[in-house]
Amino acid sequence: MPIVFYEEETSTRAKVTLIHHQPDLLDEERRAEGIEVESIPKKESRKGKTGVLYINPENKELWYEYIDRPLNTEEITEEYQNEIDAIRKSAQIATRDKIKADELSDDELLSLVKVYSDWDVGIDYVVGDLVNYHNKLWEVIQDHTSQADWAPDVASSLFTEKTPEGVITEWKQPTGAHDAYNTGDQVLYNDETYESIIDDNVWNPEEYPEGWNEI
Repeated sequence: MPIVFYEEETSTRAKVTLIHHQPDLLDEERRAEGIEVESIPKKESRKGKTGVLYINPENKELWYEYIDRPLNTEEITEEYQNEIDAIRKSAQIATRDKIKADELSDDELLSLVKVYSDWDVGIDYVVGDLVNYHNKLWEVIQDHTSQADWAPDVASSLFTEKTPEGVITEWKQPTGAHDAYNTGDQVLYNDETYESIIDDNVWNPEEYPEGWNEI
């Protein structure tokens, strides 16, 4: 059984300073300074909190008290992402009807592209959903579960484009064959316009110039 060592605050409350899980390695004098307990309670994981273990020296009761601590990198990132998601959701609610009704200017539409989630495979889309595909907005016009060969730019029975015709958007790294660029697709890259001359193009014009023609 483990032995805990502590700093006494009152007769019934002491802060645990050390937990020794191999008490047989300690001499009798050192062991006498601690308290042998059955087990150590499990500490909860709480955002922005750290658990401090206490013991009641009279009855060997153990408990944690949780005090504030600075957020770690993972928690800060999670908070920022939650804030971003909330902002995006608010923007979607505020603009969805206007986009569907074609009430926004071309510049306003372009500024909203990244507010909406990227189109992906295996998603259940319903009529009225808006998605981002190749930095353009598309509206779902038929309920369906997305497939790799039903991308918004080829599945005209499933999607209608909301971004103005003729607008060339920034190159975006494809995540697979389902959103790769095909022959004739035009993009902006480093302030220059390029047209893909191959299908299934997942490279940018800089790293694979053989796949693009500069316009």
